[in-house]
Amino acid sequence: MENNLTKYKIGTCKFCRQSVALMKDYDTWEEAEQAATAACKCEEGKVFRRAAQEKATIQEIFGKDDPEAQKLICTLADAVREGYILGATLKLDDGVTAKLRGKDGVVLVSRAEKQEHQRSI
Repeated sequence: MENNLTKYKIGTCKFCRQSVALMKDYDTWEEAEQAATAACKCEEGKVFRRAAQEKATIQEIFGKDDPEAQKLICTLADAVREGYILGATLKLDDGVTAKLRGKDGVVLVSRAEKQEHQRSI
């Protein structure tokens, strides 16, 4: 049981189990482990950081859209990064199109909005 006075200044990478000195204190071991994994220099740590950055970017670009659509875009980004697919185009409501493709080990994500105005006269 963790008491409320414990602060964690060192965490362990989930992948390589290397200890990492953290820049700030964390209240729980889980938070410290997450921060250590994000800061670790191992190859899996780099992939972990890249995936976290992709998810943050997707949240930033598609934050106003349906959360289920955001999850699907994140899943597609994972598939592109892992090399299962070369790219994807997903058409959302309201004329929004999400495009994903891989380039040099990075997933490029774009959002396009088609605005069409029509009136009968």
